[in-house]
Amino acid sequence: MVMRRALGGAMALAIATQACNLPSIAPTQAAATPAADGTGLPTVTSLPTLPVRAATEIHTEVAERTPTPDIPVASPKDQPVNCRYGPALGWEAVGALLPGQKAAIEGRNSNNTWWYVEDPQNVGGFCWVAMSVTDAAGNTAAVPIVGAPTAVVTGVTVGSEVTFIACGEPSVIQFGGSITANGPATVSYQWEIRGDKENTTDPENLVFDEAGTQQVPEPGAYTADCGNYSIRLRVLSPNQASAVEEFAVGD
Repeated sequence: MVMRRALGGAMALAIATQACNLPSIAPTQAAATPAADGTGLPTVTSLPTLPVRAATEIHTEVAERTPTPDIPVASPKDQPVNCRYGPALGWEAVGALLPGQKAAIEGRNSNNTWWYVEDPQNVGGFCWVAMSVTDAAGNTAAVPIVGAPTAVVTGVTVGSEVTFIACGEPSVIQFGGSITANGPATVSYQWEIRGDKENTTDPENLVFDEAGTQQVPEPGAYTADCGNYSIRLRVLSPNQASAVEEFAVGD
């Protein structure tokens, strides 16, 4: 019995000694085992503790990230809207703003009745839409005032009709023409006849209260003998434009 107790004590001492010589391993991360659902993803037995943020702090950040349009936009209220060359109904319609479309607002008129917008049908172009038939979204407080454009002549036509009598006899020639403007304007024009007989009339004015086409008064009775001629209707202002037709008197 004495020998067995001595042997047992010696073995216990030896095991304790070996245990003291084993390296000490401290876990640096949570242990993981394969997931039981067959996905192959590890199941983490413990998670690191994350700081808890107050709800008011989170809501504040979301509010600060909510975008606000830097450029205001205009859209039709319920039906297509004409987009005009100038800020009034008397200006030519150069495009349209359709329901569902939005156009960036770049300016307004001094009476706060029309928006100056990017033309949705003409890249790089601009036109005017009435505020009364559109809705505006975004910050319009800083929209600048834009002056109305100057109307211009966009079309000129000319024609002639010869009543031939005989060479050596004065034949009567009648002229006609038209001028088209894209808005209210006073148009200055003159007639120019060139050929065997030449004449240039004094400048006259044609007043446009709104966009449209007007017939130009004839320059009066004009007669010419046989020969080759040309008639030109020349616009002098607000811009330069013209149309010309060649005609002959006699064979």
